[in-house]
Formats: sequence, C-alpha cells, structure tokens
Amino acid sequence: MKKLKTNIFVLMVVSLFVSSCDVMDTEPFESYSEELVWSDKATADAFVYQTYANIVGGLYADPIFEDYLTTNITSYWNWGINVYAREQFDRFNGVGGFGNFGNVRRCNIIIEKSQASPSLSEGQKAELVAEGKMLRAMLYYHQARRMGRIVYIDKVLSPEDTDAFNTPFTASPSETYPLIIKDIDDAISGLPTDAIVGRFNKYAAYAFKSEVCLQAAAYTGQTEYYDQAITAANAVIDSGKYQLVGDFESIFRDGGHTSSEVILAIERVEENTTFWNIGGMMNMIPNISNDDLNASQSGPLLKDEGGRSFGGWHFHSPAQNLVDDFLVVDEADGLAKPWDQTTQYTSAVSDDTGNLSIGDYTTFPVNIPHEEDMESTTAGPIIVSAGKTSGENVSEIMYNNRDERFYATIVYDSTTWIKNELVTMNVNGNLWGFSRGGGNGGLDGWHTTTSNYYFKKTVYDHEAQGPVPTDYHYMVFRLGRVYLNKAEAHLQKGQISEAVDALNETRVIHGKLPVSTASTIEDAWEDYKRERRVELVLENDYYFSLLRWGKIGGPANHGLEPNSAIPELNESAKGIQISKDRTRYYIGQMRRLGDWERHFTPKRYLFPIPQGALDERAASGIIDQQNPGW
Repeated sequence: MKKLKTNIFVLMVVSLFVSSCDVMDTEPFESYSEELVWSDKATADAFVYQTYANIVGGLYADPIFEDYLTTNITSYWNWGINVYAREQFDRFNGVGGFGNFGNVRRCNIIIEKSQASPSLSEGQKAELVAEGKMLRAMLYYHQARRMGRIVYIDKVLSPEDTDAFNTPFTASPSETYPLIIKDIDDAISGLPTDAIVGRFNKYAAYAFKSEVCLQAAAYTGQTEYYDQAITAANAVIDSGKYQLVGDFESIFRDGGHTSSEVILAIERVEENTTFWNIGGMMNMIPNISNDDLNASQSGPLLKDEGGRSFGGWHFHSPAQNLVDDFLVVDEADGLAKPWDQTTQYTSAVSDDTGNLSIGDYTTFPVNIPHEEDMESTTAGPIIVSAGKTSGENVSEIMYNNRDERFYATIVYDSTTWIKNELVTMNVNGNLWGFSRGGGNGGLDGWHTTTSNYYFKKTVYDHEAQGPVPTDYHYMVFRLGRVYLNKAEAHLQKGQISEAVDALNETRVIHGKLPVSTASTIEDAWEDYKRERRVELVLENDYYFSLLRWGKIGGPANHGLEPNSAIPELNESAKGIQISKDRTRYYIGQMRRLGDWERHFTPKRYLFPIPQGALDERAASGIIDQQNPGW
C-alpha cells in the first residue's frame, strides 16, 4: 500500500520560498513563488503535506493532554496536573489554542491557489480545495471544542483587507459550528473515495463530521445535528470499505495503520523518526535495570542480556479508575460485570480495609502501606478499598476473563511485555512502582509506574529504545469510533435499541464481551459511557466526551442538570498495591503530585480565550468578549 511519506527534498525546495506568517495572517506576501508551488502537483503536494503535518500531526497526534485532564492517567512528572485538572489557571493561560493564523493561511492558500492554477487538472483542483477545507475545519474544531469560539478567516488576506482584519470572534458555539460543518460538507463533495495512507478521503470527512455534530449539538442545543451525525456515520459504515477487526491490539502495533478498520492515521517513518521522537512510547516505558532491581531487592531479574529491557523515560501511568471500567466475564453466569462484583471475586476475597497497618506488605525500599496511606485527604481516606484471599492469587482473580481491550491497553501484574519479559507489579516486583527505589519520603518511584500499571496501547515492542529509527502511527479516525458516534446520536434521540446495537459492535468484536442488553435510557448510557472510555483510551477523546455529556445532563451525566459539575472530573485518581504473596491488595488515592486533588466547575465547559490575545486585538480596535466565568 502506498504511504504518505514526505518528500524531504521537495519540502526543502518549497521552504526556500515559504516564510512564517504573522498573527493576523497577512504574510508572506511575495516570499514564495506561486508559479513554482502551484504549477506542478508534486510541489503543490509538498505544501499540502506540510499543512497536514502542522494541523493533523500537530493538533491531533498527541494523546496525552486530553486523557491527562481525566483520571485515565496518573503522572510521575508534573505536566500540569496542578494547573489544569485542579482548575488553577486563569484567562491569561493559552490552553484554548487560539491563534494558529499561519496555518489558517496555509489552508486558504491551498484553496485559492489550487483553484487559480492554470497547470492543475480540474480533478486535482477539486481534491486540493477539499483537502484545504477539511484541514481548515480540523484546525478550527481543535479551537472550538476548547474555547467554543473562533476567528474565522476564509481567504488569503492582504494588507488591503482592512475589514477582514477586524473579524471578531464568533459570538457563541451556535455561530462557530455551522462554519466548521460547512467546510466539512464542502470537503465531502470534493474528496475522492480512495486516498493514500495519511491523506483524507471522503469517508475521513464523514467520520470527522459524525463526531463534530455530537459536540455541536451539545454546545448549541440544536438537536438536528444528531440526524446529521447518524447520516455521516452510516455513510462510513455502509460504504463497506472498513471493517472492525477482532485483534484490537493489532490496530495500535507496528503496521496497524494498514488495518481494515483505520480511516485516517498519521504515519511517522523511520527515515526521519526515532524512538526518542515518539512520546507515545518514550514516556510510557519505564527506565529499569537489573542493577536497580538488585538495589531494591525486587525481581525477577530481567532476562535481557544487558539487563535493561526497559529504557524509556516513563511519565504516564493508567489509573485504577480506568482499569475499573474494563469489565470481567463472570465464570458462573457468563455476564460482564465490574471486576469486584463477579462470583469469582466475591466467593474468594474478603474485605481487608480495616486491617492494614504500616509496612504490612514490605518495609524495603519503602513502607507499604506507607505512613501517608493511612491518612485522609479532603476527598476522604487515602485507602479506599482493600481485599484479602485465603491463599488464592488475587491478581488472577482481578485480571482474568477481562474485556480483551484490557490486555491490549494495560500492562498489569504477571503479564509479559517488551522483549517477552515477565512483568510483575506486586510489591517488590520488577516493574513495581518502587523497584527503582524511592525518594521524597518514599513517594517517588523515579520513572516507574505511579499506579502499578503501564500503558501497552500505542507502545510497540521495541527491541531497542533510544535514538533508534522507527516507523510509528497515530490514530485519528477509525471505524470503532464511528460506531460509537452513531450510538451516542441514537441515545440522544431516545432510540435505545439502535444505540445499543451500535455500541455492541465494538463491545463484542473488540472486547469479546457478551452483548449489552440495556433496555432503559439510564442503563444504555451507563454501558455506552463505559464502552467509549475503554475503546478510545489515548485517542484524544475522553475529556471532551465528558464535557459533552455534562452539557447534555440527565442520564448522560449521572442524572444531573445540564451544565452541572462532572463527577468524573472531580474524583481522585487511584492506584493499586498488591502484596508480595498476591493474597492481599489495596486501592488508594494517588499521593504523587497530589493527584487526588482534582477540581472541575462549569466554567471549564469552555477554556478561556487567552487574555493576551484579546488585549492585543483590543489595541487594534477589535473588541471581543471573554468566555463566561474567566
């Protein structure tokens, strides 16, 4: 299959003619040769490829920020947990993503210059215009789901365009989303049904529209968007071009971009990419050697000849909160249930919460439980639950018979991982959170897990880690996500059976779970929300889905009124400790970086428009209003 591999030589040639743009999208004027760029499809493509890299790669390829704001992730390092998740930031923060006028200009150049080219065929022009509009829609959507409002520029500006310089922010999301959806619709009409990997086809635009319409409906109250979402989703599903695959893990492994489920992926190629360039791997893999294990009396030792199978720079761990949503099949009745409600759990595990004392599990290299584990926060006791068996392996009870996506997403105690190493996350296990020792009074595990889990999804089984050339792909649109968009639109229309049918597609084919039989709107929403969470981990989704559900309210947000606080964004992030003999465990609030202290108020349904941008525009006579609450 052909791949979108950037022609470095062509990009270097074009870069001689293309300079950066100013804040209001007025430059370059004559800083590149239009005749060179738009007289040939290859040079036009080089300009388009760079715009893809800037917008799709630059805005949609980092999965961390969205999940980092939720209890999907706990962190070893302070990447904003004290700011964003606690809502300790103000209107001067640039988190809303305002600006990017240089890339807006690039989109408008593609649209205008390709249309005007005397050298391109009509078919080439139509496709390039469509790509320009789709890129512009994706850029503005990135801003819209954060700030709700945008400064919409739809032409290449020159110094004479004085009126355009005074373009205000859209007044509200109700004004924003029609502009974005019109660009998507225009793109659909011009895009081909087939395209090389990494470039838009018609179905990528339909997939994108199916989700944009969900956000548009929630933020505008205009329910007709749900019909548009269903129509767009069905266009992808009914095309027959894409199929859900039974091997969920394969979609996110090396070569997964060629999966029959993938609609659009961003591919990085080894000619210009190393392991160190890919945060999705580098920051998920711990840094552990046999020397570390010997020093902390942990094991088993790694079988790698050099004693370092794991040479990453770990920052991000899955939280127990996420792990809890992967259901387990009950061995007695065959139903899918939360892990601590199955027959195999309730028959073998007794409550141990009141029986823990400092150092019960180990005293080296740190006390487990730790002194601070026995304390409380404003959210309540740090230890929230604990269990004990009479000899049975509690890890097997917790982790056997799970949703298949659990095994593709989470690295857990007593499994195998990179280089086929046996990974143990019980106390004194080889990848346990303190297997590299503990500083800061025992709270820090130095680039090891904070929760006693690691992410497997998005991490390739690399034999070598470091400045090693590697291919890699980021997922943007795939069929599983489209089915879930369709399910949500049906739920919003009160069409429960249609919604459950759609969510069962991923639940059964990817999760290998029995079907949901939800028949009430409350049960259907519960199953749907869980399904979307476990299906789309690290795919730029969960935080903005929670916002959407909170805007809607009712069964989408625990029966609360629309625009209420969102419980999932106010709960503590949690981790687990499993005793060395695997007969006991406890789950507790994360103490590292105060990860238990998360705070959400309804003003965060929209991030602030950066006040600096408003002030700069005001100095030029453009008066805009700040978002409510900021």
